[in-house]
Amino acid sequence: MASSSGSQNKPPPPPVPPRPVMVPRPTMLQYEPHESLKISRCRFMVLVYLLFVVFLLLALIQWELVSYYKPLAHFFLANYWLSAVCMLISVPLLAVFLMVRKARYIPIFSWLLLCVIIELLVIGICTLAAYCSELNFLLYFTVTAILMVTCVLIGSFIPCDLTANVAVLFLVSIQLFLLSIFLLMTYTLIESGDAFFISFAVMIMLVIGMFIMYHAQLIRGGRYAELYTTDGLFAVIILFCHFCIILMLFCFGDWLKTKDVEDYDIDEGTDEPTKSCAASSAVIGDFLGQTTQDVRRLLSPLVDIIITSIILDHTQMTTTAKVAHK
Repeated sequence: MASSSGSQNKPPPPPVPPRPVMVPRPTMLQYEPHESLKISRCRFMVLVYLLFVVFLLLALIQWELVSYYKPLAHFFLANYWLSAVCMLISVPLLAVFLMVRKARYIPIFSWLLLCVIIELLVIGICTLAAYCSELNFLLYFTVTAILMVTCVLIGSFIPCDLTANVAVLFLVSIQLFLLSIFLLMTYTLIESGDAFFISFAVMIMLVIGMFIMYHAQLIRGGRYAELYTTDGLFAVIILFCHFCIILMLFCFGDWLKTKDVEDYDIDEGTDEPTKSCAASSAVIGDFLGQTTQDVRRLLSPLVDIIITSIILDHTQMTTTAKVAHK
């Protein structure tokens, strides 16, 4: 009896601590309880990609017109500085459009600034379009579009969340970018170094492809970070810049082949006095043309680096906003 009463007087065992409740982020809850947000995100995606296609088609008409209409092509070849100036002007305007958040929310000013930046980028590529035939340029445009669509689809459906691993993505892109700069410098120093330019183009395409997939996840949403549905113009201008960079790489390759053919024609089809005059003119023209092309080669990665820094800042702002909301 004593033992039984002693066992009854023992204190009860301590309660089992409750398991921690895993509360998902607000972005993980936006589809089921708020069906209107899902509709808004789908509408946002459709409008972004539709507007992007419209701008690409308008740009293609202008580029094909330059390639097809020979007087216009000769005008851009003779005034190549015009493309360089337009590309230089577009870079600070692009930085303003991406950095200044309020500039994207002014109804008329945001659309006007977007159209001006896109038109400056189009004129900046017109000199490269003048070097290409209309069929070759259409082929380059088509291949670039296929690469863009492939990267967008891969980024939208892969399980890996690139928005949550943006630091790793940035470090890998920096390594590839530094390697591409080394290959570009080697190409400029070696006379017959086309393989170095091809390697440079592949490195830049890898960097651009990674960021296209990253931006595709931001546009689609449902990941660690996402674009606001009010930042459609922001997404359109980034996609257009990536498209222009890849397209310029293809056009540079065609420009290299055109330059080699012109040099061969000068060597084979002229006598000695004419050959010397033509060679001197070709040296001057090649120096000016090469300087302009090198500036544009360096500008295309510069545009992507600007976009990368702004996206990092935008991701930080988006994450901060979500934490504050939570």
